[in-house]
Amino acid sequence: AELRASVFLALEEQESVE
Repeated sequence: AELRASVFLALEEQESVE
């Protein structure tokens, strides 16, 4: 699995929340 991709998605989601 691509852990980095998961982290990247989580980061983008957090930015979207802000």
